[in-house]
Amino acid sequence: MRPVKKLQVKSGLLTVGELVLGSRQRIGFQYSKQWLEEGYSLSPLRLPFDGAVHVADTSLFGGLYGVFADSLPDGWGLLLMDRFFKRNGMERSEIGALDRLAYIGTKAMGALEYYPESSPHQSTTEDLFALAESARKLVTGETEDVLDELMVVGGSPGGARPKVTVAFSADFSHCISGVDVIPDDYSHWLVKFHAKNDHLHAGIIEKIYADMARLAGLEMPETRLIDVGVQRFFAVRRFDRSRNVKKHILSMAGLMHADFRAPSMDYEAILGATAWLTKNLNNIERAYRLAVFNVLSGNQDDHIKNFTFIMDGQWRLSPAYDLTLSDDAREHTTSMMGAGLPAKKQMDALAAKHGVTNADEIQYQVRSALSQWQTLSRQQLPVSVSQDYAQKLARIDQRVFG
Repeated sequence: MRPVKKLQVKSGLLTVGELVLGSRQRIGFQYSKQWLEEGYSLSPLRLPFDGAVHVADTSLFGGLYGVFADSLPDGWGLLLMDRFFKRNGMERSEIGALDRLAYIGTKAMGALEYYPESSPHQSTTEDLFALAESARKLVTGETEDVLDELMVVGGSPGGARPKVTVAFSADFSHCISGVDVIPDDYSHWLVKFHAKNDHLHAGIIEKIYADMARLAGLEMPETRLIDVGVQRFFAVRRFDRSRNVKKHILSMAGLMHADFRAPSMDYEAILGATAWLTKNLNNIERAYRLAVFNVLSGNQDDHIKNFTFIMDGQWRLSPAYDLTLSDDAREHTTSMMGAGLPAKKQMDALAAKHGVTNADEIQYQVRSALSQWQTLSRQQLPVSVSQDYAQKLARIDQRVFG
């Protein structure tokens, strides 16, 4: 395979601009005249909205601006991508950022598409059982073979857990690839399989967390459990799709051009960035509610790629996602007012800093929702697992509120 040196970036029928590989492996981006007239700034903080050629000022994200790096996978998707390139004669050290974007093509989360693509995609009916089994074998090292369908459908989402983007019929009896245009009675979903070290009941636990988040007043996408053989997998409806319309999204990591893999921000900065970008008090309150939920639910994997904005005529905070208790973390990836294990003091200070006047009410609503854990889990989890998580949530509540 030849390295990719130039890519067109498109959104729908419009050409957004062009990415070009220059000297010293630096990547330049220039908006198209058409997009400057009809579009908007893809990333208002770091990427100027003008006709000049812009080059990111750091080597982070392989020389890409964060907004384009948002289109690339991490974890599972990156593993699939690397194996695709190796099968086609490219070692990991030879793969550039534009090669990866070309591979993603039209399969990225959000609205941006990259041309040319490295491989054509096909719209085929997916066998979820086969996909799950292929994922299981790959992550446990039993085989290097990956279904072609999994390469296409599973190659774009990020995260360490094996995932596929698919489209389900209204009654969920049929499933097709979510890459191409889908029929009117289908909708776009993301299904998470189990990673090598995942809890046996990871899908059920994440579904219960989503239900509690909804009870706590968070905006949540539709979620459900998908039964595949004797296993149950967590599925979430994609908020970057409205039937066949793609919505532009920008993660906090992309906005700030910061590495989400390492602790790099505080909730104080996240609420500040939300206020700056959305200019909306309701979005600030929503960001605060999510922060409180993460603290009280023990979701310590709250890195900055798990906060996202959607462009819907104007910027707004996306629904919440990737919510579950972190078993192996000691502190939150995102600190709160300087504390890695925040208590009520830090939650109150954060609210005061950003003008959230109903902080006590939000904290009460989140606590009330989390108190429903045993009721929600009773019929879905073994008693020992349900009680174990109930004790963990109780210890967090005790630490925070005394």
